[in-house]
Amino acid sequence: MTEMATPPSRRRSAYDTHYEQAKQDLEALAAKLAAAGEARLPAEDRLAEEIGFSRPTVRSALLAMQKEGKVLRLHGVGTFINRHALDIRANLAEDLPFLQVIENLGFEPSFDIVRLAQDRLPDEVAARCGAPTSSDGLIIAPVLRASGRAAVLSPDHIPLDNIHAPVQELTAERSTFAFMRRWTGQTIRYSVARIRAIIAPADVEAALGLPASSPVLLLDHQHIDGNDRELGVTHSYIRDGIIDFSMVRTGKDV
Repeated sequence: MTEMATPPSRRRSAYDTHYEQAKQDLEALAAKLAAAGEARLPAEDRLAEEIGFSRPTVRSALLAMQKEGKVLRLHGVGTFINRHALDIRANLAEDLPFLQVIENLGFEPSFDIVRLAQDRLPDEVAARCGAPTSSDGLIIAPVLRASGRAAVLSPDHIPLDNIHAPVQELTAERSTFAFMRRWTGQTIRYSVARIRAIIAPADVEAALGLPASSPVLLLDHQHIDGNDRELGVTHSYIRDGIIDFSMVRTGKDV
């Protein structure tokens, strides 16, 4: 085994948890070892000692890396590196905010808010949030940029009953998760996203600077809290050619 040294996989963020930091370090180590011709990672106890995190944190990070296809863990055998998956910078299976995905792709991430207003919720959004038809909600629409280029329009739709402050006092946050924590007092436990390719609606074309009839990838998120309650809906429209998602599928004998 080559001598281990763990370069940071990306610039550290103040928003990173210990788990996220451990995962970054493990990914960087996996890339270093793969480049040196190594096929697998050391045992968990050695990894924990090397990167300075607890074994449970290392184990959680490794499980996430397996889910993303970056490693294959075989009980009693070891943890094997998938060097091909390590090159993916926009992994659809990876739980990262869009701004982080944009940074991982080598762009300078930024965002601006094109709309923050109280308005009637679309009927299908109201139904998915358990709100009455024709009820009002907060619409907050950020455009996420990659080195200045509009890459994603990601409007949130949140029932007003979930918000604990007057609309005029609200401010945008770095992510939907952060906005929910600050302004609704709720924590998103998980989001379920349906994925569709669509022709961009006119407002999406305008926000992203697209020609008419341009295709976009729509990630339609439903946000759920720890009590299994629907908190809101986010429609993320992703511009082709800037963020090109990939994913790893594993072959299984049937």
